[in-house]
Amino acid sequence: MKRLLIPMLAIVILSACQPAPNSPSTDTPYTRGIGVYPGDPAEYTGPELVPGGPEIRNLALRRPVRTSSNYDFNLTGQLVTDGSISRQMPCYLEVTTHDGEVPACDRERIIDGNPLSAIDVRGAPKAFLRLRLHSGYIEADHFTVTGRALLASVGDPHFKMVFEACRDGREWLVFSTIDGMFQDPSPGERTFRFSAELPTGQFCGVRVRFSSESVIKWEVSDFSFEKEGEAVSVLPSGSFTSVWRSAEGGPQTLDVDLGADSRIERVRLHWINQARKGSVLVSRDGVRWKKAASLPEDSGQLHDIRCQARGRYVRIDLEQSRGDAPYI
Repeated sequence: MKRLLIPMLAIVILSACQPAPNSPSTDTPYTRGIGVYPGDPAEYTGPELVPGGPEIRNLALRRPVRTSSNYDFNLTGQLVTDGSISRQMPCYLEVTTHDGEVPACDRERIIDGNPLSAIDVRGAPKAFLRLRLHSGYIEADHFTVTGRALLASVGDPHFKMVFEACRDGREWLVFSTIDGMFQDPSPGERTFRFSAELPTGQFCGVRVRFSSESVIKWEVSDFSFEKEGEAVSVLPSGSFTSVWRSAEGGPQTLDVDLGADSRIERVRLHWINQARKGSVLVSRDGVRWKKAASLPEDSGQLHDIRCQARGRYVRIDLEQSRGDAPYI
C-alpha cells in the first residue's frame, strides 16, 4: 500500500461527554455564528448538538475529520471515524510517466471515460505512461490506448509504441508493438487509437512506451480495457476499503472534531501501516493545543492509548511511519 503501505484504518475515542466546568451559561445572549442563518438561536428549529451523558462511548464516531494530506479522493481521512475497521491493504492507483508520478488530481484522467481529459507525456527517447493498480488486479483480454500526438516540425514521420503488462509489480511483459507513420508529417495535432489483445491472466499494471523524433508531446486521453466485449473498470473506488492513506510519510496530522467539549480517557488507533512516532494533542478551540499522550513505539496494528484530557478537538500528530511509507 514499488508497493506502499497505508496506515490508519480507524480512530476510536472513548470517553464520557460532559460540559466544560467553565462553559458559558445557556441563557447568555449569543449568535449562532457569522454567516449562519438564522443567527438568533431562538429562531433556529433544527437539530442541535449537545453534550451526552456520563456513559463511556466512542465520541469520534462519524465526526468530521481534517487531514494534512490524502493520497486520493477515495482513501480520505473521513474513513477513520466511520466505525468500520479494515485490516486489508486498500486498492489504489498509481500513474507515472518518465518524468515522475502524476498528481492525484490528474491520475484518473486516462480511466474516467472523458475524451477531453488527458495526461501529457513529454516527447523523449524513453517516454512512457504507466498505470499500476496496487492491491488489485485487472482482468481483461483487450487493451486500447487513445490520444493525440503534437508534432513540432517536419521530420521523420515514423513512430513506435510498445505495450507492456505486469503481473507482479516488477517484471514487464511486451504483448504488442505498433510501428507506424504519420500520414501528414507537418506540424500540428494528430489523433491516434490503437488496440491489442492482452495475454491470458490477471495484471496489476499496463505501460505504453512512446518513441518518435517529431513528437514533442503525447496527450493520452484513455486507457480502456475489455473482457469478452464488455468494458472493464479499473477505478480503485470499485474496491472499497475503509482506510485513510496519507499522500506520503513523514510529518502528518489528523484532526477530529468531537462537536462539544468532552472528557477524553482513551484513544484507539487501528493501523495497517502504523506510526512509529507521534503524539495525541487536544484543544478546546482548535488553535491552542496541549499534548495528552505519546504514541507507543511498538509495531502493533492497534495503539490503545490511555490519557486524561479534555477538549473538543483531538489531533493525531504523526512524525514518522514504518518504513517512511504513507500512513494507513
